Amino acid sequence: MIEGGFPFGYYSVPFDYYFKGTNLRIAIPGFDAAAARMTIEQRVSSAGGGWLVSWKEGNAANSELPDPKRFTVIEKFRGDHLTFYRITPSARGDPCIHR
Repeated sequence: MIEGGFPFGYYSVPFDYYFKGTNLRIAIPGFDAAAARMTIEQRVSSAGGGWLVSWKEGNAANSELPDPKRFTVIEKFRGDHLTFYRITPSARGDPCIHR
């Protein structure tokens, strides 16, 4: 057991088990939507895509999602307490948010 909680900002075991590529995991600052959106946009742009796992709902989650004119956001799974989004740079620059 690791002392001090979640060193990556989340419980990493399921991600490490299912994902075998380079994983530049980061915890998004959940208290600052603008900083979260900027961080997501920068990381997704440089990596060519990424995942957002959020416990937030509605407007709180939408405020962190990147600019739909430049990114495609697809809600892949919604559970009782978490939502998984796949985010990629938009190829055509068309707004695209799928739910």
